[in-house]
Amino acid sequence: YDLLTILRSQPDWFPDREELRFLDRRSDGVIFLSSMAGEWQSSFEALRSEKIPAVVCYRRDLPEGIAWIDADNAQIMRLAIEYLKDKGHRKIAHLSLIHI
Repeated sequence: YDLLTILRSQPDWFPDREELRFLDRRSDGVIFLSSMAGEWQSSFEALRSEKIPAVVCYRRDLPEGIAWIDADNAQIMRLAIEYLKDKGHRKIAHLSLIHI
């Protein structure tokens, strides 16, 4: 069994074998850290069709049957503000960047 598989982009000349990395049954399940929409989509479809458990962190645009988890951003912000207030800070600003 594989405990951890680190994947990196393949060169352009390498044949597309994305799904084969996960279908050899060397792992009982797969956890993905993926924040880009569309990334690993064919792998998710292959895992689902082969009934191999998969969980994706930080994305919700997944095929039916692929589990996902995401951070509770509202609670994170509450804890951050509470921490700053406990340290005596009163003028707290929130900056957010939107990528288009």
